[in-house]
Amino acid sequence: MNLIAEGDMTMISRLYLMPTHNCNCECTYCYIPDNERNKKSDHSYLRSVVKDFMDNLEKYNYNQKPEIRFIGGEPYLDINFIIEISNLFLERFKKGKIIINTNGTLISKEKLESINYKNRERFIHIISLDGIEEVHNERRISKNGQNSFNQTVGGINLLKSINMPVYINMVLDEFSIARLNDFMVYLKSELRINELSVSLLYDLVNPIS
Repeated sequence: MNLIAEGDMTMISRLYLMPTHNCNCECTYCYIPDNERNKKSDHSYLRSVVKDFMDNLEKYNYNQKPEIRFIGGEPYLDINFIIEISNLFLERFKKGKIIINTNGTLISKEKLESINYKNRERFIHIISLDGIEEVHNERRISKNGQNSFNQTVGGINLLKSINMPVYINMVLDEFSIARLNDFMVYLKSELRINELSVSLLYDLVNPIS
């Protein structure tokens, strides 16, 4: 949560929600403990948090760009809840934005059609793609044995085809950095994407020499 202080008033303008701890991939560096990976959040409680968040924004007439960000686990495993909250928030706050951090493998046209069309430019995807195919598949392993790279790229291309905002984030470590140049070329030439955000993964036990 991002706290913005104005005088004596402290207001939350950015809300992070985790609708599920579950995921359809088994990433080698997953930060969620094994005993919590099938945990589902209490939707009734999350709805009350969102209501308080929105009421507070209106109470103080917050006129900037408030955000709700969905993280996981894989948020698309609970997409109906996300669509419910997103449409409500985006209709109520015309400058608001929804950001969803996802591995991109479960994105489909049917799910995206549930988003109010006039709000789609404010529904932003940040897709995890860790490198070229062999690098990505080595780290982000699909539970169903399918090629997670191809599924993720399919999700990215679908979002681009309907002009929904999409950005790429990669986990950069000693494994992925070895093929970083190849990945940059792929992003530019194949996906036509010119921006990349990076999450650094540094092994304190076995650091890069």
